[in-house]
Amino acid sequence: MGFALLMYFFKLLGQGDQGERVALEDGRVLRRLEVTRVRRYLSVFGEFVLSRHVYGEREKQAQEYIPLDARLPLPEGVHSYLWHA
Repeated sequence: MGFALLMYFFKLLGQGDQGERVALEDGRVLRRLEVTRVRRYLSVFGEFVLSRHVYGEREKQAQEYIPLDARLPLPEGVHSYLWHA
């Protein structure tokens, strides 16, 4: 049941699309990169693969802003924070 609820929660959040461009607090404007990025997330309920929109200056450069990761907030690695406790 926990897996199903967490999967539904991720579906409700979507892919973090905030439009073609997003303005950061430091004044920079980043564009939505064309290809969505996937990320593994391993929770106590099982493994999820999240597809997210990423913002940056160019496709081959660093992913500077990932709205879904910022909103949740997801850990840097694949394991949920409960795994680190």
